[in-house]
Amino acid sequence: MAGIEGDLTIWVLLHDAVLLVERYTKSNLEAQWLILEYANKRHFTECRFSGGQFIDPQFWNAHHPRFGLYIPVDFRNSTVTRLRAEPTEYLLPEMLVEKLKELPAPAARRERHARRSMPPEARLAARAEMLVEKFKELPTPEARLAARAAARAWPKPAWAGLCPPRSLQMHLVCLAHHELVSMLYKAGLLELSDPPPAPPMPEPRGVPEPTSEKEERPRPEPASKRTGKETPEWPSAEMLGLGPRAWQQRRIWTEMPEIYRRHPERFDSNRMWNRKASDLLISVQNLRDDKARAEGKASKAVSPDSCEDLLKAWKAWQTRHRASN
Repeated sequence: MAGIEGDLTIWVLLHDAVLLVERYTKSNLEAQWLILEYANKRHFTECRFSGGQFIDPQFWNAHHPRFGLYIPVDFRNSTVTRLRAEPTEYLLPEMLVEKLKELPAPAARRERHARRSMPPEARLAARAEMLVEKFKELPTPEARLAARAAARAWPKPAWAGLCPPRSLQMHLVCLAHHELVSMLYKAGLLELSDPPPAPPMPEPRGVPEPTSEKEERPRPEPASKRTGKETPEWPSAEMLGLGPRAWQQRRIWTEMPEIYRRHPERFDSNRMWNRKASDLLISVQNLRDDKARAEGKASKAVSPDSCEDLLKAWKAWQTRHRASN
């Protein structure tokens, strides 16, 4: 699921948001860094997710070993995770606990006050006896090693209960489509005269379409017959009336044989497109994305108007062709 429609907002998963931005950047990695840069600038004011707890986009991709805080972003799976590890420096709660341990107990304070009121000779004797008792209470070297090994095996600082859980994660993180478009305009990747890109909508895979028992799907023809030559069944761009200025429609028309190889069920028996213009837009965009990904380049967006104009010219040619016959 690439887009989630709300009241007036179209939500795009992080994985599909990278693919959308990748059309205008040089690589997939640059698209990820651009989204993270504007997220840290508080550009994205809206965010939708499923499960977990909310993590503010301004803190995405945080890396603070000093405090043991890491917030990695997994664009492939559309997840944001907050991880807490052991800090490299003392934190305020731990410092307070250590200072409290250094303070003497009330009984020790009373004994210290009583010693101060004693004569100097008695005070020295009491001090010597106290040192002897403390020396007897000291653990042996073997006991100190055992205590140190136990502390390493079960590290549980006193301030562990004061910190949040070690792991928080947001699943199916989505960004608003209009804020992604605004980011492209601010970054200078889109001109003000350019139309905004359409949200990516991948085609469903593995879901068979309902068909009746009487109607059979047209089987794909051999590859040798599926060419863009000038034939009555597959006309040329000139026969459709596509002039040199209609270069976008002409480019889509040259890609129709490949689309027919991929999706023969979307054409009728006369190799005529039997779906909407939006379906043609998705098919052409997926084809260009696959070719650009194989070549390591950024694909260009398909104009919705070009798809509609091409279908109109195609249907007009079919009407003329049937009338002439």
